[in-house]
Amino acid sequence: MKLRLKFLNKFHVFETPTASPTLNEIFESASKIFGLKRENVQISLNAKDYYNINYSNQSLSELGIVNGDIIYINSLEKLDDIKQSLEIELATPILKFINDNLPNDQHYTSILLMAIPLYIFAIEKGLYTLDHLSQYYQEMSSIIRLTFNYPQVDSIKLIFTLFQNGNMTCIAASVQDLPIRKQLILQTKLYLIKQDAIHQSTTNKLNLLYRHLRLLSIRIKDELIEPILLAIHSEYNLSPRLHLCTLPSELFCEILCYLPLTSLGFLMLCNRELSYRIRNCNTVWRIHLAKLNAKNRPISDGVLSRQQSSSSLLQQNIGDDVDNEMDQTEQGEAYKQFLARYKRLFIQKRYDRGLFFC
Repeated sequence: MKLRLKFLNKFHVFETPTASPTLNEIFESASKIFGLKRENVQISLNAKDYYNINYSNQSLSELGIVNGDIIYINSLEKLDDIKQSLEIELATPILKFINDNLPNDQHYTSILLMAIPLYIFAIEKGLYTLDHLSQYYQEMSSIIRLTFNYPQVDSIKLIFTLFQNGNMTCIAASVQDLPIRKQLILQTKLYLIKQDAIHQSTTNKLNLLYRHLRLLSIRIKDELIEPILLAIHSEYNLSPRLHLCTLPSELFCEILCYLPLTSLGFLMLCNRELSYRIRNCNTVWRIHLAKLNAKNRPISDGVLSRQQSSSSLLQQNIGDDVDNEMDQTEQGEAYKQFLARYKRLFIQKRYDRGLFFC
């Protein structure tokens, strides 16, 4: 049986060596042919639903694979490498803190172990600590309170209070003498692996103690600390903190041009200001409209259209959007055109598939 393996834009003809081949042979061959790690290889018959190595023993005949079929190959290597490197980067200061400060073979409360990432992440966000966790090492306290100073306003004190409510860890943040409040609720078991005691083997391998550090970092830094700092800047009329909504229009638009349509949709759901700026970025919607139209043209026209949309449109139209930023009607026109075209194509596909009945 001969099969065609497709990975990205590469094709390779693969002939099964046995009379009753299984997916295992495809996993092995794909990893060797395309230079992939076997555990990260995924196989699909339609480029949508993928099988991982857990299905290695399943025969090709059971899946309906016949001679000449195209087998789509996907790899998680890049994604895995990025996630792993980010986890290691986040884990390094936490691991150092635990090794330097917490004696081994002692019992520590879950609230203390959850306070350590908060302590590290707050310092990474530019806060100066006025307390130290050492006062809680020997205590079985159910509440931990940490105080930080924001260097841009010396008189400002940020207070973080941690306490547990059942399986949840609650972090309440406030600013002394200001009506600025923020609260974050975390599911403890999602980020912390319960330990009876911290042993040497645990501290040497942080994945035995914490998990999903990247997600924990996002929640603490972006959902808890950053809103507090934005409120402080607004209260004291400080220079705005650099984030997506405050980027110059040209740079903001250029970043959006590299995002897929689904990511743009998620960003638009974040807040009203971000949604408004994305809707009114003409260049982005012209590019996506060109790609949408290209899918319904002959292949040669589609390739040409995609090339033009990704290069000439990006270079020529960013300046136009920046110049016309004050014209709200004109600036939202490209988004309206894209939305109308998308709806027409969606309805047409439903008609073609017979999903509408008279």
